[in-house]
Amino acid sequence: MRAARKPTAMERLRRPARMEFLHELLEFIDAGAKRLGFDESARGRIRLASEEALVNVILHAYAGADGEVEAGLSGGEDRSLRIEIRDRGAAFDPLAEAEPDLEAGLADRKIGGVGIFFIREAADRAAYRREGEENILTLYFIRT
Repeated sequence: MRAARKPTAMERLRRPARMEFLHELLEFIDAGAKRLGFDESARGRIRLASEEALVNVILHAYAGADGEVEAGLSGGEDRSLRIEIRDRGAAFDPLAEAEPDLEAGLADRKIGGVGIFFIREAADRAAYRREGEENILTLYFIRT
């Protein structure tokens, strides 16, 4: 019988909340997922959810002012990956937003919200909390 793997310590990468740093943040997350044994298909879901979350922070959290975004990741005993996206922008719970009406015609759809839909669909679980001045979106993925 194999011994249970201990949770890994949270690794973190903080960068300015600007599009030119998006690729570096995503590569950091993908490398961690790969190290934890997630296959290419699972890493595609992880990348989709992470990219949507990071782009939301980059485009909206600081209303044009300078700020930072942090990606953190750790592995769990249950073959999971936990990703935390942190920013110190305006308080915003993306998970409280209504789901987009994907049945409505394009002319009748509200602009926005599809990225949050992708986050909910791609992650096995997602949670939001506000700690002090910080938004923390946590995404969970279970390796099968």
